[in-house]
Amino acid sequence: MAGLHLECSSRCICCERFQEKLKILETNGRRYEVARASPSREGTALLQGRAVCGLCGKQFRIRCTAQRGRLDAWYVCDRAHGYRGEPNCQPIAGPPIDNAFGMPIAEQTTPLTVELTLEIRREEVRHEEADRLRCRAIERAQIEADLAQLRFMLVDPNNRLVAHTLEGE
Repeated sequence: MAGLHLECSSRCICCERFQEKLKILETNGRRYEVARASPSREGTALLQGRAVCGLCGKQFRIRCTAQRGRLDAWYVCDRAHGYRGEPNCQPIAGPPIDNAFGMPIAEQTTPLTVELTLEIRREEVRHEEADRLRCRAIERAQIEADLAQLRFMLVDPNNRLVAHTLEGE
C-alpha cells in the first residue's frame, strides 16, 4: 500500500477497542429497529425502552401521570424538544398500546410456559456458575505453573537431582 503511513501516538487504540467502537456506532445508527439495547426501569409501561417513534425514529420516553387515583404511562417523543428546542413529535397514551401488546402475550402464557422459562433461567445461572468455576481453575493452574517455573529457574544448575525433580513437576 503505497503512501500509507501508520504512526502510533498516544491516540492509538487496540483492535478490540476499535471493534467495540464500531459496534457502538452501528447500534447508534439504527433508527427504526426495536432491537436497540435499552434497559427497562421501574414503571407501568410494557414497552419501556423498546418503543420507537414512527416520525423521527428516536426512542420514546415514558411519562407517568396520576389521574383519578390511577397511574397511567404515556409514551412521549420529546428528543427533538430536548436537543433542538423543537416541538414534541407525538405523545401516545400508554394503556391502549400496552393492552394491544400485552393481551396476546397473556393469552399465550400458561403455567407450563412460565415454569419452562424459570427452568431455562435456572439452567443459565448454573452454566454461568460452571463457567466461573472453570475460569478460577484455569487461573489457579496458571499460578501453579508460574510458581513451578520460578522454582525451577531458581535452582542451582549444579544440583541436577533437585532440578530434575522440579522439571518433572
